[in-house]
Amino acid sequence: MRATLLISLLALFMQVDQPERSRDLANHVVGQIPFVVEANKVVIPVRVGNSREFRVTLDSGMSSDGLLLYKPELKAAIDATEFRESRISGAGGGEAATAVIAESVSVTAGDLMLEDQQVIVLQSDTYEGFPRDGVIGYAIFGSYAVEIDYERSRIVLYDRERLQVDSSFESLPIYFKQNRIPWVDAEISIRGEADVPVSLYIDLASSEALELLLRDSMVFDLPDTLEDHYLGRGIRGDIHGRRVPSRDSGSDRSS
Repeated sequence: MRATLLISLLALFMQVDQPERSRDLANHVVGQIPFVVEANKVVIPVRVGNSREFRVTLDSGMSSDGLLLYKPELKAAIDATEFRESRISGAGGGEAATAVIAESVSVTAGDLMLEDQQVIVLQSDTYEGFPRDGVIGYAIFGSYAVEIDYERSRIVLYDRERLQVDSSFESLPIYFKQNRIPWVDAEISIRGEADVPVSLYIDLASSEALELLLRDSMVFDLPDTLEDHYLGRGIRGDIHGRRVPSRDSGSDRSS
């Protein structure tokens, strides 16, 4: 089965079992990027100027323009002459991270050239030993309609002003709050109880099918059985949560 996602600033589209893309859709291609899937994440190759190739995660939850690199030693590999120091906030339980930032550099991904980009290089050991070099998001999602073709392992970028999606795609409206991260309205049911409306942000870099925030204002009840779970690593350190054991998750659903 072929499954394709097409993400624009207006909607999320899904196409399943369509052997050929519409000719009108193909006419508006502006670039293509190869990718691999690692730990349920889309990983693409990028270069900064004439640098070596970096392997970075494509993340719809990264709301800032440009590229974020995880490891201090990558600064020396970047084709940039000037850096400024800064403090960067993000997910995790620690303090804001120290970073250096290069402005107005070019970033190449596949056959796409992104000009005047900001490149942030963390100056801490938070991501020491991490298998990928960094993350990129709004620099791509903010400028193009983005098709992620999992069967062909390629990302196709379209001119979003001219793109007209045909009837082979199903549309899911999205919206934005105070940032550039896409949100969608949904309903969840836990333990077979009544559906509860929730707002969810679309996080392409998440390895989970669904993550719910635990806080005093949450509108849903928790399952009886939860296990402590390591969710991943953020800019400020490790991220932990609680997870429904796989043996108990069959009665919980989202829609």
